[in-house]
Formats: sequence, structure tokens, C-alpha cells
Amino acid sequence: MKTKMDFKHLPKTYEGLLRCHMFRPIHDRVGYENSIEILEALAGHNLTPDQDDYFEALSLLVEAYEADRFPMLKRKKGRLEECDFRKGVRGKYYERHSRGSNVVVLDPDVAKVFSNPELINRSLRSLAEIIKLHKKTSRAS
Repeated sequence: MKTKMDFKHLPKTYEGLLRCHMFRPIHDRVGYENSIEILEALAGHNLTPDQDDYFEALSLLVEAYEADRFPMLKRKKGRLEECDFRKGVRGKYYERHSRGSNVVVLDPDVAKVFSNPELINRSLRSLAEIIKLHKKTSRAS
């Protein structure tokens, strides 16, 4: 089982980060995954200037690897949209998630009919009312 790297355990200096993960051009999946793990640990935090420089340099190496291996990914101003963690906000959805929510994956044919969450919720509430009325009339009989 692979353990995740934690931001609080990462060095604050460029030299320390290099000792932790000496980056170089990425040639294989292992080097790529190790680099991504470091980037994910740094993303969304208030970085020291050294951490920010390290993040930027490692990002460039990851981008070069991805451009070579995954040319179909979209680029935005030279960066992969899917992997640009620089503007990430840690805990952005924490409050919403902690309040609780249910995620339901709709089958394609159902998704064509129900095009937005409001329509789905309104329809389910109507169905719930019908079920409640049916249960009441069933008990009364």
C-alpha cells in the first residue's frame, strides 16, 4: 500500500525538497507518479518562496512528460488544464461536503431527460409525494 506524502512533512527549503525528491527529466511512469505525488502535496498551500520555485520547476518537467506521452490532453497557455494545481484551494468544498450530500450517477438515457440538478430534484420530490400519498391510501384501505 502506497502512502501519501503530507505537506506538513515536506521541507521548506529548495535544497531540502531536492533531497526529498531530486527531480530530473521524467522518463517513465514511476518518475511521473512520484513527481505528481509531490505536486499534489504542495498544491493549495501557502508555499515558501523555495517551495514555490521547486513546485514551478517540477511542474515544467511533468508538463514535458505529459506533452510527450499524452498529446491529446488540452493545454491552456502552455499548461495542462487538468494538472494545473497552482490556483488550487485546499478545503474549497469541505463545508459543503461535511453537511452531507448524495451523488447519483444517472444512466445516459435518464440524463437526456433530466438536464439539470433542479429538474431532477423537483421530479424526485414529486415522486416522493406520490409515494407518501400511496402509502397513506394503502394503510387506510
